[in-house]
Amino acid sequence: MSRSPSHLTGGIVWKNVSGHRLIAIIADDNNTNQWKLPVVEQDPYSLINTDPFEEIALLVGVEVKDPVTADTLFYPDLDPPEYAIFWHLRVRPNTRKFSPTDNRRVKWVSPVEAVKHLTLESEKKLIKSADFPSDFYALAGGNITLRYDYQKPSEHWSNREAFERLEGDLRSHSAILEYRIRENTLEDGSIPAWGEQAGALINMAYEQMKRGKLDPAWKSLHASVRLSIFGMDHIQLNDLAKRIRQEATNLNEWRQNAVERLLGKSDLPDQNLDASTLYLAAEIRDEHFSNQYYKNRLTKSVIYTLLVLLTATVGSIFIYIAYIIYAFPVPLISFPSEIRLVQTLPTMTGVMLFGLFGAVMSSLFKIKNTSSKLKNPELINSHFFTTVRVFTGGAAAIAFFFFLESELFELILPALDLQPKSGKTYFAIAFVCGFSERLLLRAIATIAKEE
Repeated sequence: MSRSPSHLTGGIVWKNVSGHRLIAIIADDNNTNQWKLPVVEQDPYSLINTDPFEEIALLVGVEVKDPVTADTLFYPDLDPPEYAIFWHLRVRPNTRKFSPTDNRRVKWVSPVEAVKHLTLESEKKLIKSADFPSDFYALAGGNITLRYDYQKPSEHWSNREAFERLEGDLRSHSAILEYRIRENTLEDGSIPAWGEQAGALINMAYEQMKRGKLDPAWKSLHASVRLSIFGMDHIQLNDLAKRIRQEATNLNEWRQNAVERLLGKSDLPDQNLDASTLYLAAEIRDEHFSNQYYKNRLTKSVIYTLLVLLTATVGSIFIYIAYIIYAFPVPLISFPSEIRLVQTLPTMTGVMLFGLFGAVMSSLFKIKNTSSKLKNPELINSHFFTTVRVFTGGAAAIAFFFFLESELFELILPALDLQPKSGKTYFAIAFVCGFSERLLLRAIATIAKEE
């Protein structure tokens, strides 16, 4: 970087405190009640000159970075009169602080207050005309976007309530996050790393919501909320810890134990919490509720599939019964000359339909309990296994029909007269046989546990 041909170099040193930009002014050498901007002079006859920006840093007691040209200021009272090149400088965040040169008094004030304190009129005019340089925004990543104007696409109208709830949470968290970032802006005006990532996650959630991906959008939002924990003070951390301890009572056993190990129990809380510990506890909590939401969506999906199968089965049964009553010429089971005569194909068709009907009803009654007992509910709550469960009931009903109508039944149980005397009795038996689909559930559950 080229250096000023002038012997004087001045600095407008910017520092950020809770979103407010302050500049450094120092006490005058001759009169400590007078204030001026930090200016350093280099010896034109010295063979080795120090960096003027480092000397300004020593004057104000902090490390600086990112010099941007500000203006030229003329000092006519110097002997000889001299001009100084002023530079905008930012305080380097998270670096060492030290005592200013010669224990000089330093004040950090707003530009308006600086104008009131500065002694020289020329320096007052300089501060009045000098704005925080726009170049610093690009360097600090300060163009993070937390606001948006969301308009719900028409294709999401069927799921309007879920989108409106997500939109509301996104908007409210965006405002909270922006406030928290402003409160934790680094001294040089840049955004902390957690703030940048939390803001990016908010925008990601917004884009996912626009594409109709609710589940990924919720996960992005929750991740942003967890990152904002790093912007909390000690009191806020302890208050959040109380809430998570209370919420832990709704978690399963191992997650509840994990949260209590991190945060302590309600009757014996850990008072020395840091943001990282609370982040892990919040992640465990969110993972549990995310899994519950996932299971509920699986359950909703399988119920929808079962309702479709139930509608198809009941519709087929109505058509079948109407055909048997009005179009079929003979009863399904008759006794001409005291001999039992079964119309095999028509009867078997009805048995299969009522077996499917029983399987659908059994699945609807047991789907919630089945999902909660399995570690991997997607094994059962898939369209494939849902369809297999229903057809298993129908197959069981047909198998029982052939068993009763075969000679094997007469050989095994010759003394029992269990063969139905009418088609309605067969249909009732087939409906009960449809409940055998639970055997498939038990088998899959056993395999899941072994894996």
